[in-house]
Amino acid sequence: MEFAAISMSIGLVVISGILAILAKSITRGELPPNAEVGFRTKATKASAEAWYAGHDAVLPYLRAVWPIGLGLAAITLVGGFLASADWVVAALGGAAYLVVIALLMAATVTANRAARAAHTASQNE
Repeated sequence: MEFAAISMSIGLVVISGILAILAKSITRGELPPNAEVGFRTKATKASAEAWYAGHDAVLPYLRAVWPIGLGLAAITLVGGFLASADWVVAALGGAAYLVVIALLMAATVTANRAARAAHTASQNE
């Protein structure tokens, strides 16, 4: 079952790395509105103001999620080598992915709300 733990951990490390790079790009202002990368919702795509507001609002989540993902990867890896039952590894890895996904869903909701507010404000000017 070590293979499953290694595989799940590698996946979490890759996701965490991508999120760290995304956070750095947003912080530096290097993520303009685009069709490929970012929190792409109807609201964030409504205008440049909405895009930037949504992505600024998401930064605290991204700054928290990637280190959490790395920690969960380590727990999954160690647990995979220590566990005597396959279900323990599956539960650890599954729970780790669920935590990361839940945090990213919360981030998306936050980005969407901020983008809607910014777009509405820019239309009222």
